[in-house]
Amino acid sequence: MLSMAFHGIFRGSGELARPVPGAYSKHLAHDTPLPGLRRGADSGDTPMGNPAKSSGQSIVLMIIVVAEAVATPILDADLESRLAVTDPADFIPVRVNLREQLDTRLLNAELRAAGLELEDRHRELMTALQEYAAYAQAPYLALLRQEEALGQLSGIVPLWISNAVELNATPAGVARLMEIFDDAVMYLDQVFLHEPVEESYGLPRSAAETREWGLEQIHAPALWEMGIFGQGTIVANLDTGVDGDHVALIDRWRGNEDGVEWDHAWLAEDGSQFPFDHGSHGTHTMGTMVGSVVGDTVGVAPAAQWIAARIGLQGSPGVNIGSAMQWCADPDGDPGTTDDVPDAVNNSWGGGFGCSSQYWNDIDNMELVGPVAAFSAGNEGPGSETIGAPSNRATTHVQNFSIGATNSSELVAGFSSRGPTKCNVADSLLFKPDVVAPGASVRSSIPNNAYGTFSGTSMSCPHVGGAISLLRQIMPALPPQELKTLLYRTARHPTVPGSEDNKYGRGIIDVEAAAQYLFDEFDLDGRIEGAVTDLNTGLPLPTARVKALDALLAKYPEVDGSYAFHLLAGDQTLVVSLWGYYPDTTEISVPGGGMVTHDVALRELPEGTVSGTLTNSTGSGIAALLRFYEESTDTLVASIQTDPDGAFAQQLKIGSYEIVVEPSPPEAFYALEGVAVDSAAVVDLTSTVPVADVLLVDADGDNADYADYFLNAVVAAGRSYNSWGRAWRGSADLAVSVMPATSKIVWFSGDATSDIISGDEEDALVAMLQGGGRFFLSGQNIIESIDGGVLTTHIGIGHEGNTVEHYISTVAGTPLGDAIDGDIFTTGPEPPVNQNSQDLLSSGVAGAHYGGVEGDRALVSWDAGGALAVIAGFGLEGVHDDFPGSASREEVMSAVLDYLDGLVGIEEEGTLPGPVRRSRLSQNHPNPFNPSTFIRFALAHAGDVLLAVYDARGNRIATLVDGPRDAGHHAIRWNGQNQSGLPVASGVYFYRLETGNWESTRRMVLVK
Repeated sequence: MLSMAFHGIFRGSGELARPVPGAYSKHLAHDTPLPGLRRGADSGDTPMGNPAKSSGQSIVLMIIVVAEAVATPILDADLESRLAVTDPADFIPVRVNLREQLDTRLLNAELRAAGLELEDRHRELMTALQEYAAYAQAPYLALLRQEEALGQLSGIVPLWISNAVELNATPAGVARLMEIFDDAVMYLDQVFLHEPVEESYGLPRSAAETREWGLEQIHAPALWEMGIFGQGTIVANLDTGVDGDHVALIDRWRGNEDGVEWDHAWLAEDGSQFPFDHGSHGTHTMGTMVGSVVGDTVGVAPAAQWIAARIGLQGSPGVNIGSAMQWCADPDGDPGTTDDVPDAVNNSWGGGFGCSSQYWNDIDNMELVGPVAAFSAGNEGPGSETIGAPSNRATTHVQNFSIGATNSSELVAGFSSRGPTKCNVADSLLFKPDVVAPGASVRSSIPNNAYGTFSGTSMSCPHVGGAISLLRQIMPALPPQELKTLLYRTARHPTVPGSEDNKYGRGIIDVEAAAQYLFDEFDLDGRIEGAVTDLNTGLPLPTARVKALDALLAKYPEVDGSYAFHLLAGDQTLVVSLWGYYPDTTEISVPGGGMVTHDVALRELPEGTVSGTLTNSTGSGIAALLRFYEESTDTLVASIQTDPDGAFAQQLKIGSYEIVVEPSPPEAFYALEGVAVDSAAVVDLTSTVPVADVLLVDADGDNADYADYFLNAVVAAGRSYNSWGRAWRGSADLAVSVMPATSKIVWFSGDATSDIISGDEEDALVAMLQGGGRFFLSGQNIIESIDGGVLTTHIGIGHEGNTVEHYISTVAGTPLGDAIDGDIFTTGPEPPVNQNSQDLLSSGVAGAHYGGVEGDRALVSWDAGGALAVIAGFGLEGVHDDFPGSASREEVMSAVLDYLDGLVGIEEEGTLPGPVRRSRLSQNHPNPFNPSTFIRFALAHAGDVLLAVYDARGNRIATLVDGPRDAGHHAIRWNGQNQSGLPVASGVYFYRLETGNWESTRRMVLVK
């Protein structure tokens, strides 16, 4: 650690005489204001730490001379303008930059010259910044605290990333600041968002489009093919926040990693412990950096982790820029660690159109310790000189790194701000932006698991953030200035190669070209080549899977069995597998700039036999279709039909299998998992098949297949099921007739307009109701098609017309309305969007109304002394939860099934005994919640159960169930209180279900 020896150096007139730490005295520089400041001072465009201020003369003498030359503080023009229109009682966000600053650039150069690696330099720089700021600000802070007590100042935050203070002040408070600070620059501490110029919501990826065009334009997929996805890197954004629950982002939030505290991965002014988005902007920019789900990658670096800070924009709540950059420099607050520090920091915000140096020290010091900052150029084009601060800074070709926007034709977007910079710099530095990236019609994630297409330089900037992540995976210690210069020098100008102008800057970033430069310069890449064959026959095995584990890459050989990988140099684990063969796992060292050959000859597995008999609950044999899946690859390897008495036998390669059993009603489809097949013995799998809790009847004919939406919703509710497709299995009347009264029929019509329920099927449903049965009908034409028939006559619910109203308001005080948390929307950004002729229902207890209009019944219940029915005049497949306060189709299905089971309306705990296909812990409902929520779980077997709630640190705070429970469906309410009966604070909590041989954990959020 640097020493803290002091010697006597004094500032100004001696009014606040203070000794300067000896270790830092030669590293002092000045925060020099630029034109537009009120009181006359040096107006040069010199960055903090310019070598001219630290060479050839005494730094100490220079400090004394400059400090005496500027004996009064300086008021920034924007702050002065705000003061002129501010009420005397109102507070203004103010930032005070002390003119004495630690010359970290010189200090960093000395540390690098001494051979210190990044982690050591991070420690020394952070320590120096923190200790110097504590020393330099001490006398001022004492006075500020006194003024705060008088009510003229508030929210005082001393910074160390720069020798500065953030606070709020009344006009009188600002006047007092002018008296307190003898040598400082005061700014309006407020920035604005580079709002997208165009936003389109709910556009799914085109079926013909395999990748987002922007990812192709910067050549990111070329690096993916080498296994470079951003593994081991971290990206950050300073934005409106991020929807941490988004399916494309949740898995890579760093706060979800074991051992990482939430506040090392999320910064917000309200103390929230889980990321959320104040709008949609931050979720969109983060998605462009890292967003990915299977089959839909929108992010440049889909394997990178992310962290985020919610900043205050246009006066909205959030942390200030200085605090956010300080956090990015050291998220865990430990100068001795660097694994928490982001590689890229995306900045899609601006601070006005002058040439303010307000945040320059923060940016420089943050970058010196590791992160690379990229800035949106702005959306004020196509006029010249339309790039604002801090993006218009041009003290070097890449400082600050300014990003313009292109469209899919590689033309600069009309809205993209243009140069030259307004800052006073040499002619060779006037060009702005520095580079461009895709920014017009960029599709990415937005809150509530949706996607939207936005246009703006806010969309181009995160493409650069993702590119930085990919390059940092290749060369983790590549310093920020060198990395930005690499992207700048390898950018391609689409019209005049090698040139630079005020539209494209240097050109479109090309992450493949940047990576290739590193490969060529430092021999960082290599190749693995070989062939996969059968050991006994020598024949090629083109269907084998060759996977480079460390590179997250997998491919299939060519027809001749040959394969090749182009990878980063280093150790790789290569796994070659094919069902029916022993896998081959080999550790391979890939030489930099070289190639290694690895041929694999796979040995075939021996076979074993699986046999047994399927019986029902009475012990009688039952016929069923059996599907055998090899578990490690989820590969279907065989399908057979049992004998009529349920007997079967099948030869399989040795291994572990899942056997899916598909009997006829009333028994349930179910799976036997982990069936181990050994060549030494015959596996006996005699098994009893349970009765299905739900019979799904697909009446959609040959139209679009919506069965999976219903199936997934039933499974999400923890229910066993059988499925009956009328198009291939015929009339469902016999299937209905064999179902016990405790089972539920779920009948859906999809896009069908006729032949939805036949006369025989209506008779069967009526007979079922007369025997105390229950059913759920869902479809936009289902009641209309059978209106006046025996079923609608029996339940007294008919058709009153059609509607295209997609907003369905739940009705409080009704069984279904209270069970469904939120309203229902039958349209959304992703398919299916098919609800164009929904049925208005004539009667029944209305759980929901179309458009919130009383009498326009959309969802009704019917109860006749134990016989229960629910009718939806809309198709559940069309329900979307992409809108605030909306219920998902899974939540609607769960509420309907609970109603049909009699579980709706429970006060504390309810149980429905009966067969369950497999144990399951469901998502709590509602979630987020306040003040209470219900937790549902299903048990396949009776036994001791522990259900408990834990805080984010893993401490058990409440025990909900601790004791024996029967097999069946269970629901219990948690009132948001700990074991002592005290309300717990807002935040993220986990609930865990443990049985004798099974456990599951889920997350929930309490919001007060």
